Amino acid sequence: MKKPIERLFLAAELADARSHDLRRTFASITAESGIADPVIAALLGHATRGVLRRHYVVTPNATLIDAASSVSATIARLLDGD
Repeated sequence: MKKPIERLFLAAELADARSHDLRRTFASITAESGIADPVIAALLGHATRGVLRRHYVVTPNATLIDAASSVSATIARLLDGD
């Protein structure tokens, strides 16, 4: 994904932007939306730590889908100037 994102940034004349900036922005908006840290970590593909989380606590896909949908709607509103 790195090369396509770099091309996207160049086309948008965002010379100083990096792909990691997208992840940080997504995580920040997600946190501001009140979504729990473990859900944010899962959305970003981060591995959970600890035996309990690693073996027993599973975040349902529906939760991740709801969180991603909520954050996407927030980002769309921000892009629209709301």
